[in-house]
Amino acid sequence: VMVKVLRNRDMPLHMSLLVGAPDDLVISIYKAYPEAVNMKSREGKTVQELMNERNRSAKVKNVIGGNGFARMKSRIASQRSSLANQRSSLAQLLFDTMHNK
Repeated sequence: VMVKVLRNRDMPLHMSLLVGAPDDLVISIYKAYPEAVNMKSREGKTVQELMNERNRSAKVKNVIGGNGFARMKSRIASQRSSLANQRSSLAQLLFDTMHNK
């Protein structure tokens, strides 16, 4: 699939969001060139910003934003788990220190 930047510097994914294309078309364009999600529109807006501004459906947001959101949620969950382990280790160290005196 050949995907080109249009003369106005917007990617097809940006254009599909801007013109209110049907969900299935937006998703097909995204699947053809998912890297476009990392590019900004000619107005400097991200795909996430365009989806929010245009009130795109949950279906579109889940498919396009799902990967980034899932990674972010996973990273946050991992950090929380790490912090919980550190707290537990510190609590155990404090307990051991207090009871070994």
